[in-house]
Amino acid sequence: MTTATQTGGSTPWQEYLGRRGLVERPLNVALEASISLLKSGCKAKPYLMSDAGIGKTEGTRYVVAPALNAFFVGIVGGFATADQERGVPIIKETVDETTGTKTYSFTPAARDLLADPMNELRETGKIVRGDDEYTSMLLFFDELNQADSEVLKIFFSAFTSDNLPGLDWSDLPVYVMAAGNPPINGYQVKKIHLSEAWDRRLCTIPVAKSTFKTWRKWAKPAG
Repeated sequence: MTTATQTGGSTPWQEYLGRRGLVERPLNVALEASISLLKSGCKAKPYLMSDAGIGKTEGTRYVVAPALNAFFVGIVGGFATADQERGVPIIKETVDETTGTKTYSFTPAARDLLADPMNELRETGKIVRGDDEYTSMLLFFDELNQADSEVLKIFFSAFTSDNLPGLDWSDLPVYVMAAGNPPINGYQVKKIHLSEAWDRRLCTIPVAKSTFKTWRKWAKPAG
């Protein structure tokens, strides 16, 4: 899923946008578009695309998450490992109430980073951290296309069926979005847009070159 068409350009970034039929947007527009998309319940998740240092992560944490009253959790694809994301298998015991028969199964242990706030949200309807109270959660997959192929297979279920190993948030107000870098200028990334399955589930929003600090200086006086 992509935004509207971009005509050609001279820089590698502009040429890349032209090949994919994308239009870059200022950071504030990209963030507002992400908020609207998440609130709409659209199956395609916002995917902010730009060079590093533009402010995708800071903008998501300090603009998108507050707009959703969501507790922000960032997962960095470039540092994730398949073993880490699968979780260490644990033994689960189930007792039949009628016969008393015990059965055992193996299930992955979810990462505390995600499991703890999700459990809190499920049990109390909110996540409390100090003086702050959140009524939802935002999972932000940063550097998504820098994750290795096995990790991407694991992450895929977060974008399609509201779950990761050991976790299911289909009954919770949990939002999912991502960010990545373009496959130009030396970035070693996966061209996940070439996968039809991934492309259907990501709304790629190219972000124009700027910085979050620059944008914030404009945003404060502009309200």
